[in-house]
Amino acid sequence: MSKAGRTNLILLSVLIVLLSIFFTHKNQAPVASKLTALSIDDIHTIRIVKTDDKDIIIQKTTDASAQPQWMMLQPYSHPAHDFRIQTLLSLAEYEVDRTYDTAGLSLADYGLEPPRAQLYLNDTHIAFGKTSAVNHKRYLHVASELFLLEDKIFPLVSARASSLLSLEILPSDSEIISLDLPSIKIRKLDTIHWQRIPDALSIDTMHQLLQHWKTAQAYAVHPYLTRQNTQKIQLVTEQQTYDFELYRDDSNFILALPATGIEYHLQATHGARLLGKPDA
Repeated sequence: MSKAGRTNLILLSVLIVLLSIFFTHKNQAPVASKLTALSIDDIHTIRIVKTDDKDIIIQKTTDASAQPQWMMLQPYSHPAHDFRIQTLLSLAEYEVDRTYDTAGLSLADYGLEPPRAQLYLNDTHIAFGKTSAVNHKRYLHVASELFLLEDKIFPLVSARASSLLSLEILPSDSEIISLDLPSIKIRKLDTIHWQRIPDALSIDTMHQLLQHWKTAQAYAVHPYLTRQNTQKIQLVTEQQTYDFELYRDDSNFILALPATGIEYHLQATHGARLLGKPDA
């Protein structure tokens, strides 16, 4: 083979390699980066900044079975709404395919100076700006980068604190030892014996009533409001005493905890079961 032929062969081989590399990279999906460097499992504290009220502080603890549990510490001391907390945490690992360096940008143009809302996951600060007029995604600012994300988290960080509280009336591991209702009183005397008033209340009905309380859930939790014409309900578990105020009318069934500063709103039929009236 002539010298010119060998040279052309070498050039052809190099061209084939370059084209192979080009098309390989072209067909590869871009590697998405994450909004933060945090792992969800490593997050132990959530803080939502409130300019017109106390900051919301939620912390990861463990329950009696050593399972992770999220507790709100401020402004209420109460278990948090697990699904909504997991939604907040998901922001840490949210995959983004494009970022913008904020150097030279005016953050005020993006609603970030001051921000619409602020969230801390551990010490990582996430600021929420306005939404884009083009695609209605929301601008977020983390460290020195600007992101444009689907607007799924802002309603949670901008909502009042009570919306992040658990809807469960009692923790799932609660063991009830006494219940004082307006017309029924139940006391656990020992591991197998119970005192029931009225005496006509059957054992099966009693256990069904206690089960209704252990599994009861509200459809909403709101800040406590003082009301007239309430009734007292006391429920004692092995861990805690609950002093409820009951308010009900044709359209409301509300169990309030004045000491905690919250009230549970339940469907009327579900509330009736808590009073021993399953068919009401």
